[in-house]
Amino acid sequence: MESLEDIPVHKSGRLDRSNELFIVQAVFVILAGVCLLIRGYIKCFIIKVNLLDDYLLYGSMVGYIVYSAVVIDGSYNGAIGKHPSLHFSTDTAARSLRTWYITMLLYPPITLAIRASVCVLLFRINTKKIYSWYIWIILIANALFSVAFFFVLMFQCSPPQYFWTKVYGDSGHCYDRSIVDHSVTVYGVLSALSDWSLGLLPIAILWSVQINLRTKVAIGGLLGLGVIAGIAPVVRIVYLTNLQPGLRFLYEAT
Repeated sequence: MESLEDIPVHKSGRLDRSNELFIVQAVFVILAGVCLLIRGYIKCFIIKVNLLDDYLLYGSMVGYIVYSAVVIDGSYNGAIGKHPSLHFSTDTAARSLRTWYITMLLYPPITLAIRASVCVLLFRINTKKIYSWYIWIILIANALFSVAFFFVLMFQCSPPQYFWTKVYGDSGHCYDRSIVDHSVTVYGVLSALSDWSLGLLPIAILWSVQINLRTKVAIGGLLGLGVIAGIAPVVRIVYLTNLQPGLRFLYEAT
């Protein structure tokens, strides 16, 4: 286990940053929920049609609610975001590490479902074969890498529960951290490229549609907001690589 001297205090000087994580997570899950409720209302009561892309989004929202609930519990009742000098119990530390382990496993399927939903929507509005192949490549690549990334995260330690039982001094080991770091980097780059591609592709698809330029710009700009999502995976690479499972991870990962 790391000594307290090995775990520097965040530049903000705060030993307990759990409230920040709690607030951010709560705000984003509420915003996502409100947006999906509006979409669901329109789809269910106005248009009265739900298609595959809608169900994929509903599924991803269920996963995100579980993800957020686990993170909020870990930050409120656990040790996430708290410096070890605050002297929380070993049970609390183990519970919080288990929280992070669960959220890491939830991340690939949730993001895959969201990107798959966008791909299905683009398939429906696309009329050119070349764009269909492009969408298929993005979808298949994300599916393959998401499955691979999921299993890398699941089995990064042996036994898997050693990720959180390490704080008890239980026997086990974690594999070379570079494997996880490289996987995070590859998956993050693929995610960013996919988000940027899926965000810009609607503009190319709509360019040949017989509507006025003003409408094209408005619709393309709205659909192109997905490009912003491509920033998150890059930030994730910077912050999550080189973090070892343990007390340091709990504090610095926030």
